[in-house]
Parts: sequence; C-alpha cells; structure tokens
Amino acid sequence: MSEDAGALDRTIDTLTARLLERRTAGGHWEGRLASSALSTATATVALMLEQRASGHDRRSLIRSGLAWLIANQNTDGGWGDTVVSLSNLSTTTLCWSALSLCVDAHESTRTAIERAECWLAIQVGDLSAASLKRAIIARYGTDRTFSAPILTVLALAGKLGAGAEAWRLVP
Repeated sequence: MSEDAGALDRTIDTLTARLLERRTAGGHWEGRLASSALSTATATVALMLEQRASGHDRRSLIRSGLAWLIANQNTDGGWGDTVVSLSNLSTTTLCWSALSLCVDAHESTRTAIERAECWLAIQVGDLSAASLKRAIIARYGTDRTFSAPILTVLALAGKLGAGAEAWRLVP
C-alpha cells in the first residue's frame, strides 16, 4: 500500500468515527434542512388546492407560506432552491405560480409577482406558454421527473393558458 493510500484510509476511518459519534442515543442523526422556496411554494400550492376542493380553512397556513416566499425573494426577483441559492427557472416558476394563485393578493404579493415576471422574462424571453414550456423542457431534457410537475403547477396557476390548451403543454 502506498503512503498516499494509507493516509487516505486513515482519513476515511477518522471521518467515519466522527460521523458515528454524532448519532443520537437512538442511533440516528438529527439535523436541519435549509429553508426552501421550492418546498414552500409546492406546499402552499397544495394547501390552496386542498382548501378549494375540501372547503377546509387553510388560510393561515397559506398566508404564512406566501409571506415566507415574499420575504425570501432574491434581490433579482427570482428564487433559488434555498435561501442562499441563486435564482433558477424551476423554483422561480413554482413561486410565481403559488403567488399568482392567491385570490386576494395584497400589494406585496403583486409586487413579488411583478418582480418574478421581470426575472422570468429575462431568462425565458417572454411569459408565453410556449416559451415557458420550451425553457423548462430545455432545462431537463428528456427527463420528465421535474419538468412535468413544474408544468403542471404552471397549468394549475393558469400560466399556460385556459382549459384543455394548458394541459396539452404538460408532458
């Protein structure tokens, strides 16, 4: 075994021991995920749709989600996956959709929507359904794991047009 390989093995053993030492008494690790605009937007949309379908009052949770999105919008008008991430197309479209689904939008919501639209127009060229679809499909290629759900949320928010025409754009 070379000296480099031995040093690497010792480093791996040390890191493994340190990692195992940090487990709780129950034998697992605890931690926190970074705050996420992507998950907040997705959850807020789900709450809005569930409220519409069931009639259950989710207004407090929805308001909290929307307020968090507004408070954590990047200075450029978009959102990244976490509060420390650069703005990206996927998360910004999800946040834009969540804010746009708000039926009683306050001025802060309208301002956040306008800022998001400016960011998206710069990235996509325009906010037409065809341009949005083209940009999202280009981002993920043939993998529909993310593009189909993102386009679904855009369709639900009315960003791909009305009725059946919108749904034809969702793979």
